[in-house]
Amino acid sequence: RSDAFQVPRSKTMTMTSMPTKVSDLRVWNYDGSSTEQADGHNSEVLLKPSAIFKDPFRGEPHVLVLADAWNAWDNKPAIGNTRVECAETMEMYKTLDHWFGIEQ
Repeated sequence: RSDAFQVPRSKTMTMTSMPTKVSDLRVWNYDGSSTEQADGHNSEVLLKPSAIFKDPFRGEPHVLVLADAWNAWDNKPAIGNTRVECAETMEMYKTLDHWFGIEQ
């Protein structure tokens, strides 16, 4: 997840069993006013897991989870969540051969 200024953020959770698939993970939340993604009066942002990976830094039994940030009050992507629009576009054109370029 990123904040309103596209600064990466992270959060840690301790679980009682090793998750092996996204469905093993729960939706989590945080206060979006602290990341300037919401006003203080209605600020709950949900973290919806979308992918799980073995943690290459800490090793077993740790995992890294990619989660999308969603507004709890309207179920729309939170400010800074640009991955949802990208995923929708990729799905729309999934039959095409995608090319990506990176410039320095």
